Amino acid sequence: MNGLSAWLRALFLALCLALPAAAVADAGAAAAATQPQAAVTQHEHVAEPPRDRDDLSTFFIIGIIINVVMAVAFAVWAVKEWRASSRK
Repeated sequence: MNGLSAWLRALFLALCLALPAAAVADAGAAAAATQPQAAVTQHEHVAEPPRDRDDLSTFFIIGIIINVVMAVAFAVWAVKEWRASSRK
């Protein structure tokens, strides 16, 4: 279990170091995407939904990563408990 614990710590550290760099890159892309564009003369009164969805996709990617780590940790714990109970 100690090897797995060290592996999970290394994974967590890698995620902590990688996510801020990805957020900075996404922020630069979002700033470039929000530059004023030519106005549509035909439908100026119609409000358009925001097209910048990078912030939400990053949020969902982080959530998926957390869910996968939790599922793997639960599976490891369940197998360990199952093996311990079958030995008794």
